[in-house]
Amino acid sequence: MNPFKTTFEQLHDQLCWGVKYDSQVNLSLSFGKPIMRCRNPFITKSKSRLIREMATYRSITVKGVWWLWIFCAYWKITLRDSYSVTGSSSCRRMNLAMQRLSGQKLINVHINALTGATSFEFDLGGSLKVRRFDSDSNEELWLLYKPMGYVLTVRGDGHYSHALGSINPKHEKWHIISKWVKNQSNSSTTCLTIPVGKCHPAR
Repeated sequence: MNPFKTTFEQLHDQLCWGVKYDSQVNLSLSFGKPIMRCRNPFITKSKSRLIREMATYRSITVKGVWWLWIFCAYWKITLRDSYSVTGSSSCRRMNLAMQRLSGQKLINVHINALTGATSFEFDLGGSLKVRRFDSDSNEELWLLYKPMGYVLTVRGDGHYSHALGSINPKHEKWHIISKWVKNQSNSSTTCLTIPVGKCHPAR
């Protein structure tokens, strides 16, 4: 069963909210009802000193039952009027873009099976594009925390994992994204396209 299809179909008609940028955590956004989350210290191979330091602390936050975390990646938000911002934009410009992205509904997700670069498209013309820092990066680009504790993660080397967030990182299994591209009608492309539609029971 394609974990990308079954995951994103469950976000059908869910409003995006809580779009937030932090220089140490990067970008994140929520879907669904708000809940309190505790992130325990974790192991990271990031080259960033700030990210390594952050990983040694526990964090308490209020997020949606679905929480998308853009981690070790560049990102760009573009609105329907071509207004766009990145992590290097001014706080004023970022806040405006994040406010306008909030309240939109996810309609399509496109993932490059070789690099993990991802485009999230929204119903009111907004988009969020994510790409790796370096061409040889195998770090996590984004993580989608799901109800019931599962996390869907995409790396910059074209691999993904779909497992309980409580699993020991040493036991986490990684799979190639291209496996699911081959099952699409247009098998000549390297892009995995996931329409956000009919829901299935959450896991």
